[in-house]
Amino acid sequence: MNDQIDESREPDCRRIWVIRHAKSSWAIVRQNDFDRPLNERGNRNGLQMQTWLSGQSHGATWLWTSNAVRAVATSQYVGNGFALTAEQIVENDSLYGGSAEATLAVLRQTPRGISNVAVVAHNPGLTRLVNKLTGNYVTDNLPTFGIARLTTPAPWQDLQFGQCLLEVLVSPKKLN
Repeated sequence: MNDQIDESREPDCRRIWVIRHAKSSWAIVRQNDFDRPLNERGNRNGLQMQTWLSGQSHGATWLWTSNAVRAVATSQYVGNGFALTAEQIVENDSLYGGSAEATLAVLRQTPRGISNVAVVAHNPGLTRLVNKLTGNYVTDNLPTFGIARLTTPAPWQDLQFGQCLLEVLVSPKKLN
């Protein structure tokens, strides 16, 4: 891994990969929302997006994920795409059903020295997060396994809404 955590320096440019979980299943009647797994399309899109992520420069070296079943499954595809170790994938229960503000608070906990972080969570919070981080209305819906890559010069602990620029907005449908 070429982007080890180095507490002695702070990167000049940081990237945030905002990723909505893949398509999940509603097949089991009365299943708790938290426990819903990915459906067939979600797993198919997972493999597609994993391949796409593996070809991206500036891949994430740290991944925050909701602890909901579908988000954890999606984070495995993301982790494989970025060649992350288990220690670089961190579950955080405040990302399940989290607002844009709650997700921003998690991003602020990213270790110093990390220049590229990903977060896998849920809508509507992620769509709102992307729009608030950019300070612009850039999307009305981050689709399942949709990815928004943003840049910011701000240190993680100082990250605020309106400080990011949108670099990429992609989804499985856009790649087909």
